[in-house]
Amino acid sequence: MESNHRKFTYLTFLCLAGLAALIAFKFGETLLVMLKVPTQLRALGDDSSLIFNHASIAGALSGVAGLATFFILSFNKTAVGYTDDCIFEITKMTWPTQKETTASTIVVTIMILIAALIFFLIDTVWENFFHWLL
Repeated sequence: MESNHRKFTYLTFLCLAGLAALIAFKFGETLLVMLKVPTQLRALGDDSSLIFNHASIAGALSGVAGLATFFILSFNKTAVGYTDDCIFEITKMTWPTQKETTASTIVVTIMILIAALIFFLIDTVWENFFHWLL
C-alpha cells in the first residue's frame, strides 16, 4: 500500500536514525574511555599526519548505526505500514479552537486553585489539631 504521507514516514525514520546515532556516539565515547584507548591514534604509524581521536571514532560508529537504523526501518514493511497508519490517524484528528482551548484552560486553572485551597485547609486543620494534641 503506497501512502500519500510517505515523506512523513521517512522523516520519522530519519529522526529515529538520528536518535540511534546520538546514542551510539555517546556509547562509543564512553566505551573508548572505559577501554582506555589512547586519546589520539595515528592512522598509518607515527609518520602519518592523519589523527583519529575518540570523537572521530565514535562519530564514524554512530554514522554507521544511524544509517543502518534508517535503512532497516525503511525496508521493513511492518514498520513502514505501522508508521503510515499512525500518520493517517493523525491526519484525521480534529484540534480544538482557540476559544475551546481558552475555556478549558480557565476551567482547569480554577479546579487546581480549588484543590489547592482544599488541601491547604485540610493541612492547616490537621496541623492545628496535632499542635493542640501534643
